[in-house]
Amino acid sequence: MLIHLHSVASAMSTGIELDIEVRNGVANEEFIAVAIGNIASYNLSRERNEGLQWQVLQVDVNGHHHHYRLVLRHPEKTLDIGLKHALEKELTRLSSLDEEGLRSEYVKCEKDGLKPSRLKHVSDHHDTWNDDFWNWIG
Repeated sequence: MLIHLHSVASAMSTGIELDIEVRNGVANEEFIAVAIGNIASYNLSRERNEGLQWQVLQVDVNGHHHHYRLVLRHPEKTLDIGLKHALEKELTRLSSLDEEGLRSEYVKCEKDGLKPSRLKHVSDHHDTWNDDFWNWIG
């Protein structure tokens, strides 16, 4: 498996956020995250015949490490419950491919009309001194 998936609590009823952690030691980590996020979102959008929008983010945490996040949304309506399951299933399928297989599928999707989301960098600074953990033990 190239990646590990983690659900993120999302306040948007029109969107889903999933954290993607690329396995340690995988070459071309950035390409893997961007390709998997774009291909999965594109395939889901076509399969469901919906105008889904997505963004792949690199989330830098406290300047020490990073992970990737896929944000998927529908601009006009609330997403149904089955979408998250279908997305996780597609991401799992894609993570079983090697880099060459992923690259091949990415090129195929681009030829079929994929307009890839470019990677956007964001920061997430977690301040442990303001964390509720300290209130619980205090």
